[in-house]
Amino acid sequence: MKQLHFLFPALLALSITTSAAVPAMAGDSTVRNSDSAQDGRKVEVNQTNLSNGFYLIVRESAEKKEVEPVDSTEQLALYDYEFFEPTDRGTMTYVVLAKDKFIPISLSEAPTKEPDGKGRRKLMLQLAKEQIVPLERFTTTNWGKAIAIVIGGKVVTTHKIREPIKGGKIQITRCSDNGCDVLYTQLQGQ
Repeated sequence: MKQLHFLFPALLALSITTSAAVPAMAGDSTVRNSDSAQDGRKVEVNQTNLSNGFYLIVRESAEKKEVEPVDSTEQLALYDYEFFEPTDRGTMTYVVLAKDKFIPISLSEAPTKEPDGKGRRKLMLQLAKEQIVPLERFTTTNWGKAIAIVIGGKVVTTHKIREPIKGGKIQITRCSDNGCDVLYTQLQGQ
């Protein structure tokens, strides 16, 4: 099994040992609230009803007006680094996700939390067998493009596909302890 390490803005890492899933259409509702960004400005927060999964990013920008309008096959979401340690957070970004270019997260077993060797916790996920080939196809087809991982209706992380993801084992690293706990709870029963 090959393990891949993806680096994110602000040096956030996601390690993935690849696998795949069958693409499916995701939900499209959005709950909007006003919240404060890391720099203190008021922003619109998008909590979507998107299913947990891997989504192709169609476009992204720090300015909402630069990614609008959004059509019926797309979902606007806010990537605000909520689950990361404050010192690891990057600039808040609006991302437009393709709802029809999506691989659901379906796990073969409950996620586990483990120490990462650097004083933090990491989440260990094993995707269901039926997810392995579709995710490999999705990441092969979209090689070089950006994807978002959505859990609990929120963009958890984004990265550029550098090579196909195979194998089905995923590590989510560098999240805050609270962020790790929230993601762990949201992934129970997936």
